[in-house]
Amino acid sequence: MGIYDECVDVNYPVKGQYCLSEIHLFPPMGKNYSFLKGTENINKVGDNHAWKTILGWVDSPDLIKRNSLNLGICIPDSCSALDLQTSLQNEFDKVFLPENFKAVVQVDPILCTVSGDMYPYDMAYFLTR
Repeated sequence: MGIYDECVDVNYPVKGQYCLSEIHLFPPMGKNYSFLKGTENINKVGDNHAWKTILGWVDSPDLIKRNSLNLGICIPDSCSALDLQTSLQNEFDKVFLPENFKAVVQVDPILCTVSGDMYPYDMAYFLTR
């Protein structure tokens, strides 16, 4: 985890790379996680209202999905987006699979950045192309 500027400013002993990951949570099949009636009795001890809010909107196309999480993570630039995706997927599987939840992790390589310009072309190249 980290702040973008702090991450990409790391140059020693490794160079920092900031990646955005997207994690989707899916509840177990066959369980009723439809909690669209609201959150009455929200202060009742023992109710998992945060989960109800998150998972209650999984199958509602007209509502904003709340089962999706975006995380910015600082990793060494020697690691690839696939390395991060695999590591995160393994860790989420350890936590969620025993509870019959499925977590799907995606890390798009284009969403991993380091300091400086990764592209060797200048503005003139793009204007004349």
